Amino acid sequence: MPSLLQGAIITIEVTSLSVFFGTIIGIFMALGKMSSRKILRLPSIIYIDFIRGTPLLVQILLFYYGIPGLISNVTGEAFRIDPILAGVIVCSINSGAYVAEIVRAGIKDSSLLAVIGVPELLKSGQLYVATTFASFPVYIGVALVYLVMTLTISRMINWLERRWGIVDKSK
Repeated sequence: MPSLLQGAIITIEVTSLSVFFGTIIGIFMALGKMSSRKILRLPSIIYIDFIRGTPLLVQILLFYYGIPGLISNVTGEAFRIDPILAGVIVCSINSGAYVAEIVRAGIKDSSLLAVIGVPELLKSGQLYVATTFASFPVYIGVALVYLVMTLTISRMINWLERRWGIVDKSK
């Protein structure tokens, strides 16, 4: 029984740390993927596609055995990584790719909630159209509000990029 309790504690620790770091990684990767700067967008796309396109088991084996083996070959000295630390790193990296897509989709796809009655912007517009029958001006207004929101988010991302000194060399 004590070994089960110890295993449960390790599971909780690895999970908690992986979710925390994966969320941070995911938010930054989502912002990178939405960036207008290729220097941020391209690595984010490659990271997300590679991680989501390869099995987690392969990532675990590559990180725990492959990278230390490569470092050992290059340096000529034995290199090992703690298995729990490796687990946290790999699970954080893996979940970060999925979180990135969730964050990116969440910014643009919240309007789909209208089909189930969530009173977000589009649903509010539909309810207004139902009472006024003025669909064109209402939907133009809804589109403009979405445009302002997405442009504001994009401008915030660009501001953060400038503040952090991230420059797109390809432009």
